[in-house]
Amino acid sequence: EEVCRSIESGETDIGLTIRYTAEKHGLKWIHIAWEPYECYVLKNRVWKSPIEEIRKILSKNSITGITAVMPGYRVPDQ
Repeated sequence: EEVCRSIESGETDIGLTIRYTAEKHGLKWIHIAWEPYECYVLKNRVWKSPIEEIRKILSKNSITGITAVMPGYRVPDQ
């Protein structure tokens, strides 16, 4: 958000941000690269309730639905 506000105000001409935020602010964007994200947890906490909720959110079906409405994200086929 801060990068986009800086561009909108004319303080800067260009900046790095995620596509979703750039589009939200009505800025032109240029794709640079896809970046993988991974989630790690201690083995002895994998099945605890809060971690289980995160596992559900990050399931392939759930995350695919989320990324479908957020431009600039994708779930790679594996």
